[in-house]
Amino acid sequence: MARYNPDVMMVDGEEQPKRVVGPRTDTTQVTAEDVKKQLDLAAVELGLDPRGAQFEETEIFAPVGGGAPVAGASEGDAEYFARNGFTAGPLPRKYQGIFGNEPGIIGWRVVSNPDGSKSIEVATPQGDADGGLQFQRYGATFIEDDFGNVTAFDPTGNTKTGDSFTSVNKGTGSYNGVSTGSSTVGTSGLTSAQYNERMGVYASMADRFNKYGLTGLANKIKELAIKGATESTITLELMETPEYQQRFAANADRLKKGLSALTPAEYVNVEDSYRQVLRAYGLRQFDNDAYVRQFIANDMSPTELSNRVVTAVQRVQNADPAIVAQLKQYYGIGAPDMVAYVLDPEQQFQKIERQIAASEIGVAAGRQGLTAGVSVAEQLAAQGVTQAQAQKGYATIADILPTAEKLSDIYGTTIDEYRQSEGEQEVFNQLASAQRKRQKLTAREIAAFSGSSGTNRTSLTTSSVGQY
Repeated sequence: MARYNPDVMMVDGEEQPKRVVGPRTDTTQVTAEDVKKQLDLAAVELGLDPRGAQFEETEIFAPVGGGAPVAGASEGDAEYFARNGFTAGPLPRKYQGIFGNEPGIIGWRVVSNPDGSKSIEVATPQGDADGGLQFQRYGATFIEDDFGNVTAFDPTGNTKTGDSFTSVNKGTGSYNGVSTGSSTVGTSGLTSAQYNERMGVYASMADRFNKYGLTGLANKIKELAIKGATESTITLELMETPEYQQRFAANADRLKKGLSALTPAEYVNVEDSYRQVLRAYGLRQFDNDAYVRQFIANDMSPTELSNRVVTAVQRVQNADPAIVAQLKQYYGIGAPDMVAYVLDPEQQFQKIERQIAASEIGVAAGRQGLTAGVSVAEQLAAQGVTQAQAQKGYATIADILPTAEKLSDIYGTTIDEYRQSEGEQEVFNQLASAQRKRQKLTAREIAAFSGSSGTNRTSLTTSSVGQY
């Protein structure tokens, strides 16, 4: 390789005085480490993290460093990238005012035009099976002064140089030429101001829908934006695409139920709220799109879901096995289905709470040797009787019931009996009539053992049908 000798300068065949210069780097000895250092310096200049995902040099310069290309970059494309002076990373901010900030850019370069203007060519992943990159040259042109200030180039005053995006699509190690197919977006006749405005709309909308997980709609957004569509119009157009409808599928279910559709932002926010609640309580088996769609379709608020989850975890999943067994006996709900049943938005939460409370009451009765029917347990649950109150109440009933039932067996043909239902009415409802039944049986027993005939004011008012 010919080398420049700084010690000798020839002008018109005559040797001139020696030129004093600084040390020079032998470019034949540039290593991968040198390239890496320069990339890091470029990253700092761009305000990027050199190790960040947007500035990962190995995705582009792997052939230079001796490694294998990654992230789908073919060796041919990586070589083209390096040979033609592309800079790794997104488009610098000073150019974004003209060209926008297109998502997915992994490299760029400035190209000089014959008319004195400059263009920007960018590299993006092509996303095809053969692992190529896509190189696009923006139609807008610009000029840049010595201080780095960038302005749109407009030699005619009303049009801009360049009328389209041109794409160079290449497969692994081969070049297929310039494509003007579906990826080309016509910009003929646009002023620089119009073009910049529309690219700004595209960049804003593409960024928003990327956050919704709809990166596949970027080309559609670009097409509509370049045609002059507003953000509202673009949103309406995108709502008709299969990708959008699948992403926000619960909206169709809501409309069928007479509910209003959620905006994408509302939809995503409520999704995030649901998932945070489920993860906080370790219910990751329900943290999936199918359940989240049900929650949204049934207009379940995050607060209601939180209440359901607390019920599912504290009163069902971690409940006394006896309560789980009682739920099975009363309602046929097996243990594996308990939490799913509580979280099912088709089931009214108030009903679920009542059923769980009824099962707790049934268990409280059972522990005193008594049996509470489902109707009685649900009635007591509806009255607000808690598990603790049920335990205390049935303990009282179990204490008085043996004597009351024995006296009912003896005197039940002449006065009203006192059984478990009367005990429940007296203890839980403070029903005076139930209490009087027990008192009359006691009085009759006392009278029998004292030798009294039991004739008193009360006995004399006893009717033949047992009313007092």
